[in-house]
Amino acid sequence: LKTGQSDFSDATESYSEMAMDLFPNPVDKELNIRSEMELNGGTVRILNSLGTEVLKDESGNTMINVSELQSGIYTLVFTKGETT
Repeated sequence: LKTGQSDFSDATESYSEMAMDLFPNPVDKELNIRSEMELNGGTVRILNSLGTEVLKDESGNTMINVSELQSGIYTLVFTKGETT
């Protein structure tokens, strides 16, 4: 997924029955997450193209500030419990 100047891919395949939308695409400042699953108690991690974690959010918020990230392609990983 593209977000602002950054490009995000979502890694939610283990939650095959769960829909997760990431928008806007591209994003500039705040990435919005719309999900059928409650985000509270989960962790959102954003990884750069090398697989390095560049942002981690455990707040359960549906908006994540990504304005500090450089332009590029990123992967979003949502984990809740032991499921990714």
